Amino acid sequence: IPNTPSITMSPATRLDVSGLGGLTLGGGQTLAGSGSVLGNLSTRTGTTLIPGNSIGTLTISGNLAMNNTTSQFELGTDPTQIGNGVNDLVAVGQNLTLGGLNTFKINPVGALDTTTPYTLITYPGVLTGGSANVTASSTNPRYTFSMVDPATTPGAIKLSVSGIPVTLTWQGGQADN
Repeated sequence: IPNTPSITMSPATRLDVSGLGGLTLGGGQTLAGSGSVLGNLSTRTGTTLIPGNSIGTLTISGNLAMNNTTSQFELGTDPTQIGNGVNDLVAVGQNLTLGGLNTFKINPVGALDTTTPYTLITYPGVLTGGSANVTASSTNPRYTFSMVDPATTPGAIKLSVSGIPVTLTWQGGQADN
């Protein structure tokens, strides 16, 4: 695994690294999919995390330590759906540590809600790090994304969306259109 550039997990996949003391991904490595990592996961500068195969949840049973990591999230129209096949999610089983500057790249897959923050990561334990360790970006010009201060959302890393989604209305010239 240390020299594998891309690890893709299907929903039923379980990668058990608990006996190894956890898994550390290095620069240039990508972990993607909707499976489960059993144990702790650490990332280093240049690692990419992509929860879901399309939209889905990547589960880490232990601690997650992110250091200068890029994560790619697809978000749908309903921010009240935490994961659930509607929005990408990283579900951490214990503690979350944020080091360096972690970038969350957002890809809207529908018109996004601008009133309720989206949950990107959940964790029941302790958070180390904070707002200085997270930033959001997107190539979608319709929205502006900003990370909610993690100190105000215990147990979750959340994203606020502003902007105006484009609504297309077909107006044909015929009665049957």
